[in-house]
Amino acid sequence: MQIAAEFGCTAIGIEVRAELVEIANAMHKLISEAVQSKGKKMGEVTFIHGDATDESLMFSILPRTTIIFMNNYCYPPSMQGALEQLFHAALQNNTRILAIKARWYISCQITQFNNSKIFSRTYFRVVKKILSGGKDLKN
Repeated sequence: MQIAAEFGCTAIGIEVRAELVEIANAMHKLISEAVQSKGKKMGEVTFIHGDATDESLMFSILPRTTIIFMNNYCYPPSMQGALEQLFHAALQNNTRILAIKARWYISCQITQFNNSKIFSRTYFRVVKKILSGGKDLKN
């Protein structure tokens, strides 16, 4: 959501827990109002109550995806495997994936994977670098 606020890009979040989707929507409303009060335009943000391993849902989203951030620290191996298969089938070659948990994607070779640290500052620095075409940004 913060990247959509800063860069105006589209962001889609998928969450299996309905209460977290409600919290995210409330946060989105507050952040959107704050961005507008500063005279800026925020990118489109959508939160979906669903399962990230649902093939029909993911095939409707993944082909147009350029950056994926996964807070996959607690994902069970079965979910990691299902997501890996979906990524192989649906992602474009230039998609970048930032994942908190390292080494689950060893066999994926069609996309570039980066490991981010849990700290959001590091994540946003990596995303800024990707969105700026690889230029090193300091913040």
